[in-house]
Amino acid sequence: MKRVVLICVILGVFAGTLFAGGGGQQQGATFTPSRSVDFHVSSGPGGGSDIYSRVISDIIAREGFTTVPITVINNTDGAGNINRVQVSNATGVVANHSFLAMNAGDVVTMIRPTPLRVENFRAIAILAADKHLLYGPPNHRYTTFPQIVDAINRGERLTAGAARMGDDEVVYDRLMAQMGWNSDNLAFVGYTSSAEAITAVLGGHIDFTFSKPAATDPFVVAGQIIPIVAFATERFGGNLASAPILSELGYNNVEFPLFRGILAPPTMTDEAVEYWGNVLRRVIETPAWKENYIQRFLATEMAVFGRDADEVYARHQAVMLRELGLD
Repeated sequence: MKRVVLICVILGVFAGTLFAGGGGQQQGATFTPSRSVDFHVSSGPGGGSDIYSRVISDIIAREGFTTVPITVINNTDGAGNINRVQVSNATGVVANHSFLAMNAGDVVTMIRPTPLRVENFRAIAILAADKHLLYGPPNHRYTTFPQIVDAINRGERLTAGAARMGDDEVVYDRLMAQMGWNSDNLAFVGYTSSAEAITAVLGGHIDFTFSKPAATDPFVVAGQIIPIVAFATERFGGNLASAPILSELGYNNVEFPLFRGILAPPTMTDEAVEYWGNVLRRVIETPAWKENYIQRFLATEMAVFGRDADEVYARHQAVMLRELGLD
């Protein structure tokens, strides 16, 4: 049976991940695809959005859920905005056959150098949510959160890196507020991507990094970094099970889920949105989706479609802009 998760998104606070599916009708679609689908990814191969997109496209092809090929197109030019502009401007047949991989952390990158916002697109679906952890090298002098707290209380200044101006930085800001810390205690070092921040930790240039399982999995498996604390309301499983959540340590939990979805051009027809939404419903019901994405990257399952997905992204955008001082 498909697991359905009810989404309760409160402006300013994302309270847990009790998310429920919703959206368009599942019957009566009259759209029939007539050409290949361009699945645009605004990050490089191997990143979280790329992995997410390729798992989806591979399942669709393997299961024969549609009659046309789906081609993943990576383009990081302009911080990924070349892809976003191209999708937002698509019309006609191209619009009905264009996807944009959307993680909610893209919101700030979209807005700062361009006039793009989530309302410049139509959401087809949100299929997963990633949550964050603090990671560090296993040979660091501090490998637990209580050790970090003690060091800061003694006046030691530590550093933590992450992708700048996105969901990772929101988690950092919320942790600072929760602990009563500032940049003199745990300085934030911004990078253009999670991969760069992880590289900095491995090189000893910073002490820790805020990141998500999809980006860190190979380094955790290799024993190059370890999870220290999880920013969620429940512990992760698998190779992240050792990381406590903040409430287990006597603090309030900090959480800011990263919603992973698929956007379409604003001119994609209702019939096409319904058709592709039904294809994606079939994807998330497969064992391959659960094994190769949800379980592998310890993500939260979601099943939010159409207008409901538009609403989730709009509220998430408002929160990110406010918390990062960009509204």
